[in-house]
Amino acid sequence: MLTVLKKYFIGDAQNDRTPEVKLRDKILIATCVLMLEVAKSDDEFVTTEKEIIHRILETELEIPKEDVKEILKIAERDREESVDIFEYTSLINRHFSRTEKLQMVERFWEIIFADGNFDQFEDYMVHKLADLLRLTHEELIAAKLKVKPPHITNR
Repeated sequence: MLTVLKKYFIGDAQNDRTPEVKLRDKILIATCVLMLEVAKSDDEFVTTEKEIIHRILETELEIPKEDVKEILKIAERDREESVDIFEYTSLINRHFSRTEKLQMVERFWEIIFADGNFDQFEDYMVHKLADLLRLTHEELIAAKLKVKPPHITNR
């Protein structure tokens, strides 16, 4: 999988054309990009956020531990080169059920709460993503309350 992902996102030095990438791989990268977008929305990417993302990739998305770092590197590069997040949310909208999108937003909240802080930039980002994922405000708040640790008191 990683060889194909590398060739797709980094390019093949011997050929300008990039190979076809399986839909699952594209969705995986889109998911990683959105998680990174959430994690970095407050201009801090702390160890606890990284650990949550690694856990999500390993346990929920069933990515082998040895591949997680490389996949995140590819997603980070794609994120940096992207103009906006619409291309990623659009892909998710086409292929995820409402339930899967709600689960994704729950993971976003887990990432936000991982460092024990909750600020306006993170709040803005998760609201923006929920809107782009065509989820209601009520669904967004329900996802937040489902995973919110008791020690987080504001908002």
